[in-house]
Amino acid sequence: MSEGGTIVAIALIASMGIGCSHVLSRAAAETGSPQQSHAGPIDHVVAHISTARANAGARVNLFMRERRRVPSGPVVLLVHGRASAALPSFDLEYRDYSWLAHLADAGFDAFALDHQGYGNSTRPSVMDDPCNTSPENQAKYLIPNPLAAHCPPRFEQPFGSFATDWDEIDTAVEFIRSLRRDRALRINLVGWSRGGMRVIGYAALRPGNIDKVVALNPTRFPPVASVQNYPTNMTDRRDFFAEWDKQVDAANCPRQLDQSIRDALWKATIAQDKLGNGWGPSGVRRSPTFTAAGWAPELPGRVRAPTLVIRGALDTQAPEQPTRALYDALGGPKRYLTVSCGSHEVVYESAHTQVLEATAAWLRQ
Repeated sequence: MSEGGTIVAIALIASMGIGCSHVLSRAAAETGSPQQSHAGPIDHVVAHISTARANAGARVNLFMRERRRVPSGPVVLLVHGRASAALPSFDLEYRDYSWLAHLADAGFDAFALDHQGYGNSTRPSVMDDPCNTSPENQAKYLIPNPLAAHCPPRFEQPFGSFATDWDEIDTAVEFIRSLRRDRALRINLVGWSRGGMRVIGYAALRPGNIDKVVALNPTRFPPVASVQNYPTNMTDRRDFFAEWDKQVDAANCPRQLDQSIRDALWKATIAQDKLGNGWGPSGVRRSPTFTAAGWAPELPGRVRAPTLVIRGALDTQAPEQPTRALYDALGGPKRYLTVSCGSHEVVYESAHTQVLEATAAWLRQ
């Protein structure tokens, strides 16, 4: 769609004034964070039968955090991207930056999912072997700690795929339906980065499960077909923020971000990975590698759920042309919103309020 879609989406904000599963769950205690005034977190552990090559058939745990103020509000499930887990992405304990808390305060029953290999979900044993990453990662981050020298991967395949992502989302959806005691419940999906592609593909394949969709900075379209011969990616704090810095426009967007958020973000990220925290001179963030298996060119055209695509204008990881191409390929009602002075990491920037408010407005309409 053309710029008209952007105008309509902006008007939305202005109108607001601004596998097989078995279930375990546990309540989480509040810890004196800046989000105390919001709906308190409820943490769930959901059993899933893995379909990933590295541990196919194994029973693993998927972590989900829930925030809600009312027990029967519309349900939204947030799906993270390629590298960052659910809590740093969607429930960062820093000022008003929690997307999950914002949606709960807006009347939604909001959930955030950790895919396998991330955050508080099961990390497969192949990810615990420091040899199971690229030679570049070993040289940059792991020698001399924990490796004395380069070693070849002992598991020479990527860990997951879009198909395994969708199996895990299926398990999460069925768990939420069991909580609500409604086997026909339709759920709203929100995805960021690769999560945007995850939720668009899932909405195409499971239309009866989905109400509406929001995709923020979806990458990449079409998905990259390359296949790594190792299961684990990683980065350290310096390189994570260096990639972000490439998308900061200090001259034209002097208030693009509050630099102090970076300490909170890295602390929340590394706290979820005790093993990775001990690798290298200052710790690394580990994440699984993936293939595009399961993705088909016709999937966006099969999406019938109303879909809002949001892109930060400064985003170099989700460039304008492929993001527009993905948007144009969508088959159902849709809108496109460009966020000025927003990068791929807009959720951590001053413009995060536009993203949060546009999401809530879209899901309510």
